[in-house]
Amino acid sequence: MRTSLLASKSNSTETISCPVLRLLYSVYEISVPLSITANSKNSFFADSYTEHYIMRGLNTSILEINDTGGQIFLPDNTINFIESTIVGVNDSGGGNLVQKLESAISVNSAGTLAEMSTMTTIIKDTVPQGQTWTINPFVGGSSNSFSYTTSRAGTTISIKWIAYTRVVSIQWT
Repeated sequence: MRTSLLASKSNSTETISCPVLRLLYSVYEISVPLSITANSKNSFFADSYTEHYIMRGLNTSILEINDTGGQIFLPDNTINFIESTIVGVNDSGGGNLVQKLESAISVNSAGTLAEMSTMTTIIKDTVPQGQTWTINPFVGGSSNSFSYTTSRAGTTISIKWIAYTRVVSIQWT
């Protein structure tokens, strides 16, 4: 199995091949904005792979993999199993929502995504009374683009969202 990391720092991009993510932190300073995508692929199966992402958002938004509105790319003619652990937290830290979403997403030959199913597990819900926070898969954006849409109601307090997302993809053609 091959593992590679794509690290973006300022205006440069470097690919670092290593089995341990901690090496990345020894190369780059933690305080530098960094976008990380990890890709694993079994060399025996060219039609499938897995990728890992960190996604962020604020309040009511579409989560992004970088600071330019990037979303997860899903190739044409694939079935994708997408598993995310998502945390929403208000600026006082007193309210939070932790969920695990597991989705099956198909992509046709034109790059159109379809949500086949999603299972949601609530891990922790301490959303303050009178407020509603939600997160759902977002498949209605650009071709081949996947993300999550978040919303909040009943408050003007900032809600930060972060997701750790794993995508397992297999081509059917």
